[in-house]
Amino acid sequence: MKTIIIALLLAGKVATAQVTTVDVVKVKGEYEKEAVYFYDNNWKVFREKALERKYISGFELVKSKPDTTGVLTIVLITRYPSEGLYAEAEKNFGVVMKEVAPNGPRMMNSVQRKEFIISMASYAGDSRWQKP
Repeated sequence: MKTIIIALLLAGKVATAQVTTVDVVKVKGEYEKEAVYFYDNNWKVFREKALERKYISGFELVKSKPDTTGVLTIVLITRYPSEGLYAEAEKNFGVVMKEVAPNGPRMMNSVQRKEFIISMASYAGDSRWQKP
């Protein structure tokens, strides 16, 4: 009986909340194709491999239509199954990136990421609930 109670107490301490990160970037309208290519061939591919390895539990990219000035917003969402895996994200993605893209990110042309993407915000928090 003591073993069961200790196991239950430890389970409560070990179980951690799912962590979700949300990154918001702006893309200069004339570089929409470069941005889409960049995220399809890097961000998505890295997360597919991380999902396969169970480093993450899900991911999503949401792209807006361009606003009146031609700028569009991309929201990048990554879900981690635990706080521990979130804490190891940099290390785990480093391994994935070295394996998948040992020569660096894949680019559509000579235009570099810093020329077309402006990071606006980055958030991380416990996921309280989620429905499919």
